[in-house]
Amino acid sequence: MRRFRIKICGISTIEDAMRAIESGADAIGLNFYEQSSRYVEAFTAMEISTAVHSAIATVGVFVNSPASDIAELTEHLQLSAVQLHGDEDPKIADALDGIDVVRAI
Repeated sequence: MRRFRIKICGISTIEDAMRAIESGADAIGLNFYEQSSRYVEAFTAMEISTAVHSAIATVGVFVNSPASDIAELTEHLQLSAVQLHGDEDPKIADALDGIDVVRAI
């Protein structure tokens, strides 16, 4: 896992991602929970991830999503890690074999 100490979550624009980098963040969070006001669509997340990928870790934030959806987006967007932020069963993390998982508590 690409280690990080400071993650700024809810990034929804390239400009915000660049500000996070300039502010010293080690990672940004891209929120894929549709009911969140900070939700970002996959296309926009791809633009952000592509723009910053080598400069900062990108973490996909998911809430009660199926493991297959998480794995698909992680691969497609080349996310550094995923954060499970719902009440997921521990088996979800086990199903994400090979993907770095951060568990929100």
